[in-house]
Amino acid sequence: MTAPCSSCAAEQSASPLSMTNRPGLSTLSYRVGNYATFFDMMKGQLSQSSLAGLRTRETSDPAIALLDAWAIVADVLTFYQERIANEGYLRTAVERRSVLELANLVGSSLRPGVSASVNIAYTLEQNSVATIPVGSRVQSLPAQDQLPQSFEISDDLPARGAWSNLAPRLTRPQILTPNTSTVYVAGLTANLKPNDPLLFVASPPALQRVAAVEVQTPQGRTKVDIQQTVPTPVAAPVAPAALTTSLVDLIKPLTKAPAGFPANAVELARNMSRTFDQHSAVVPAALRTLNPAMRAGFFTALKNEAVTPPVSSGVHAFRVKAAPFGHNAPLKPVTDEKGVVIDTEEWPLVGGTSIKIVLSAPSESWRDRDDPALAHIEALFSDYAHPLAFVQIEQGSEKASQSFLIDGQTPPAIGRWHVDASFAGSPKVITLNFTDLGWSCTITFERGNSLIEVSGGGDDIKVPVGRTATSSSSSTGRRLRISTANGIAIEHEAAIAPDPLNVVDLDSVYDQIVPQSWVVIDFANAPQPPRLITRVRDVQKVSVTNYGMSGRVTRLTLEDNWLAATDLMLSAVRPATILAQSELLDLAEEPIDSAIGGSEIELGDLYGDLPSGRWLIVGGERTDIPNTTGVNGAELVLLAAVEQKTQLADPPNVGKRQGERLHTFLELAAPLSYSYKRDTVTVYGNVVSATHGETRIEILGSGNGQPMQQFTLRQGPLTHVKAANPSGTQSTLEVRVNDIPWTEVAALTKEGPFDRCYVTRTDDADKTTIIFGDGVNGMCVPTGKENVKAIYRTGLGSAGNVPTGAISQLATRPFGVKAVQSPLPATGGVDRDGRDQGKANVSLLAATMDRLVSVQDYADFARTFGGVAKAIAALLSDGHRELVHVTVAPADPNQGNSDQYQNLQQALLDAGDPGLPVQVDACELVLLIIAANVGLTGDRQWAEVEADIRSALLGAFGYDRRDLGQDIALSEVIGAIQLVAGVAYVDVTTFDSISTSDTKFDDSLKAKLAAISSDAGPAPLIKVKGASIDPVELTVRSAQIAFLSADLPDTLILTRIAT
Repeated sequence: MTAPCSSCAAEQSASPLSMTNRPGLSTLSYRVGNYATFFDMMKGQLSQSSLAGLRTRETSDPAIALLDAWAIVADVLTFYQERIANEGYLRTAVERRSVLELANLVGSSLRPGVSASVNIAYTLEQNSVATIPVGSRVQSLPAQDQLPQSFEISDDLPARGAWSNLAPRLTRPQILTPNTSTVYVAGLTANLKPNDPLLFVASPPALQRVAAVEVQTPQGRTKVDIQQTVPTPVAAPVAPAALTTSLVDLIKPLTKAPAGFPANAVELARNMSRTFDQHSAVVPAALRTLNPAMRAGFFTALKNEAVTPPVSSGVHAFRVKAAPFGHNAPLKPVTDEKGVVIDTEEWPLVGGTSIKIVLSAPSESWRDRDDPALAHIEALFSDYAHPLAFVQIEQGSEKASQSFLIDGQTPPAIGRWHVDASFAGSPKVITLNFTDLGWSCTITFERGNSLIEVSGGGDDIKVPVGRTATSSSSSTGRRLRISTANGIAIEHEAAIAPDPLNVVDLDSVYDQIVPQSWVVIDFANAPQPPRLITRVRDVQKVSVTNYGMSGRVTRLTLEDNWLAATDLMLSAVRPATILAQSELLDLAEEPIDSAIGGSEIELGDLYGDLPSGRWLIVGGERTDIPNTTGVNGAELVLLAAVEQKTQLADPPNVGKRQGERLHTFLELAAPLSYSYKRDTVTVYGNVVSATHGETRIEILGSGNGQPMQQFTLRQGPLTHVKAANPSGTQSTLEVRVNDIPWTEVAALTKEGPFDRCYVTRTDDADKTTIIFGDGVNGMCVPTGKENVKAIYRTGLGSAGNVPTGAISQLATRPFGVKAVQSPLPATGGVDRDGRDQGKANVSLLAATMDRLVSVQDYADFARTFGGVAKAIAALLSDGHRELVHVTVAPADPNQGNSDQYQNLQQALLDAGDPGLPVQVDACELVLLIIAANVGLTGDRQWAEVEADIRSALLGAFGYDRRDLGQDIALSEVIGAIQLVAGVAYVDVTTFDSISTSDTKFDDSLKAKLAAISSDAGPAPLIKVKGASIDPVELTVRSAQIAFLSADLPDTLILTRIAT
């Protein structure tokens, strides 16, 4: 203790630190000193004369060590004293609990958060009918590193298995016309291939050809494309759109809000004309009520009743392709008088008629002449002679002949045929008329030219005397041969007309052709349509010998003539193709290609007792997004009316489709916002609202009659659901004492001694305590054993915002229920107020006091409403009226909360001026875009400094730190960067923004992108708009909020300046 003392004067100058604080500081200075000042001050006190013997100041000396220890104690005490002092003020508190306790001092509290809500759809067994009770619990299937979340339904749900999926109508009866391009056949084995013939039995019937066949296995049908006579024009290729155009085209439909609808079925607009329309589902329900006996089978009969006649038309496939018998027969040989084949000719179709005539003079005086042939002819045509005629007729198997004089008398019959003969005129003309055979001829003699002229059946032949001539026609089988060598010999041959004309012999035996089946006889050289479409009247198996061939064939007797009376030769039927053995194809209904949209949905079945006012969810693949597939959507809709009717056919000029039946049509309270691909749509009918949270039932304890008795809930956090009240939330806590419900109140001070009421307090650990009255303000809890019970739910906040399809677990399984799903995401879950939110809201809660006078009151009220993070209000006029417009922003910019905004609007109307309209809208987002070049100091690492700059900018300009309508200056950005340690200087090269409004139109988006990418330099100020009236459309524009997004790192580009 004799060590020398140093700088005693300096030690004596130590004094307590100043505790003066200017207004507006974020931290209070409340320490009178720290370790160094305390230690120096105490050492300075050692210079007193009474301690002159203590000269050492070494810390190893016990006396100095004692002072050092007390300096540490004082440092610790003043540190915590300063922290406690800071926690006592709202601005400087750093602990949420401090903010909570300060709020309690002014009769307020921090907002507890809001439970997420979701609409879920139950699936029941097919024939089940059940009422799913309120509180039935479902759970989400958690993703990685997450926990399952429980949800409970908010109302009883009358459900049916048939309503699980109200499947839209996907198919309809086909309408067959000559222009039908596609046919759908039931089954997967239609046994058709390209170019196969199909008969459309319509009016009139038409023969078509298959172009392509596609087996559609999932639908259990076969698609058959029909060949078209007129080819479909190929569309010219479309030039690809610019990327910005494609983006704008996508933005518009993707940002489109779902359909608006009444808040509940009670608010649904109804009218008698719709409710009791003849097609309304109310009518059959009323009939069943008035006639109990018809209840059992009423809807079954209604469902199976064909309201239009069954299909009379159809499509037939032909399983046999045949040809007429003899189609491949060789030509008939033609022989001379000696039997030598000299030519060939076509066969008569059913045989022919042969008439042989020999005319000669009655005397033989001509034989001695020099030219006996000419002498014979001259004698034959003598004025005094009567020619002698020999006639032989042969037709089929019949043959007859007769000789007679042509003397003016009626010739005798030739078998069953008759002939008229005359020899008259000057010069003489011989006429023979075979009326039964339809042929006649005249023979004249030209003496000067020695010619015999024979005219008959359209033939006119002149033959020199003593010669032979022949005339023939292959198309009719007619031949006329004349010889004048010995008198006149005429040989006439002609094919006969077939009889009957409706019989056809096929080229083989076809056992499966049956009467009343269809036959198409198509001729290769016939114009379209085919020659004949008819039915088979009779079928026989016969043996046929004709055309130089024989065989056993199938003979068809048709309902219509397939031959004409002019079809005489086999060549007329050789090119014919006979399509037979028709098979009626079982037609499937054709798919309906139109998208589902609008306010009416036609279902594929008849659904009975489906009430209006019911919630539905419609979901599927969207078709309203141009040039894009695979985007699924869903929307909640309210069922306004149900009708049982039929849809008119398309095109409309054909009336109702044949075979049509009644279907259920859903009329929605508002049109669907989106349109959906029909075969992907699901209409969920067993839909109910559910909220996040799980019900707990606890025995809190026993009442003892003491004032201010308290009980703490064992589980937390306590669930609060959305509500249209001043706070925007409603607690799910229900307290019962002796099974009598007690009421929660905001404070006990206004309650009487007999009021069964209580208050709750929730601490920072989310433990909720129930506090009962003292007998003066609120009743004391009656004495009893375990007579205090609480029913409440736990679960809260953003954890309940599970994505689409996450809810799939049945925690409560009512009878008949087999599954649950969530076609829509859960939304609206908001976490409890944090420290900073609580600081901002405490003063607002005290300012509004649940009454709205000024415009600012509307903003303050909205700001304290559950689920709202930011709010701003403005008094606007659209030229017709004044209104208070409130722009709100959620806690998370990626999630909206339209349900809660509706509650907010109702709460504002209830608390404000009833004559002043209020409109609540979500804010418009504005993204900041910043690019800066940064120079570093010393040897700082760029990776560390870049991360610090990014963190500083996100902290200063992030969503949580910005307000609605708050402008941002370039100087703020430069200042925030410059404050980061290691930054020597900064050069901001880009400071711009892009808003939702910029993305609405192609031109505006292109202009904004061009401005951002240009070298125009940074903007000195980003002007953020407040709410205003659009001067053109006279609509309200919401206020904007500009922020830097952590989810888009490319909106903040930082570059190091190399030194």
